[in-house]
Amino acid sequence: EGYILPCSRFTKEQLNYGNLHTDNIGKILEHPLRRGLQERYQNIEECTKNCNVNGLCYSGCMHNAYLNGDIKGIDPICLDTCMIYHYVQNRVLDQLQKDQAINGGNTNE
Repeated sequence: EGYILPCSRFTKEQLNYGNLHTDNIGKILEHPLRRGLQERYQNIEECTKNCNVNGLCYSGCMHNAYLNGDIKGIDPICLDTCMIYHYVQNRVLDQLQKDQAINGGNTNE
């Protein structure tokens, strides 16, 4: 259909920047919503302040934030997702330490 959406979870009726078949690419790139969403990651401090996994999630899903009333806000499940990332990270690090202890520090075995 040619509609440019912020992400694949949105429908053209919810939000779109324009249509490749009918709109000028410059108009699409300068769409106020698109430009505003570029600032989303700069404006979110609550989630990023003490989070070392923000580079993986970028404050979560903007569609979830949209459904929560503020597309530029934090995904309402961002903190839960962060806890999951930390849990997985700790499990991987624990396993690596166990493997190193078993292999005598040689991780190539």
